Amino acid sequence: MQNNVFSGTGTVCTQASAVSKRNYLSLSPAFVDRATYDLHPVTGSPMIDAGSAPGTSAAGFSLTPTLQYKHFPSTETRPVSGAAIDIGAYEATTTTNTTTTTSPGKGKGGPKK
Repeated sequence: MQNNVFSGTGTVCTQASAVSKRNYLSLSPAFVDRATYDLHPVTGSPMIDAGSAPGTSAAGFSLTPTLQYKHFPSTETRPVSGAAIDIGAYEATTTTNTTTTTSPGKGKGGPKK
């Protein structure tokens, strides 16, 4: 397990042989906006630049993420910023320019600003 965020209580792993490297455990990690699925770490988070390079696969290709999830099901390029990769599924953003929309049949109205 490497560069993961674990939230809440419980046991992360019970395998004695498991290797855990640069993970972040917190009862409530600070994300930009959990309610809208914006799980980028907030400015100043201890997750920023705290990850470690994931290396390469046995076949020789890079395991460094190049994409990250974007809500509604989509992807976006994972930015490269800072001295090291951030812990978690998202690299911290340097801007807060976001737009939220609702899909047809969900919520009320169209785009929200």
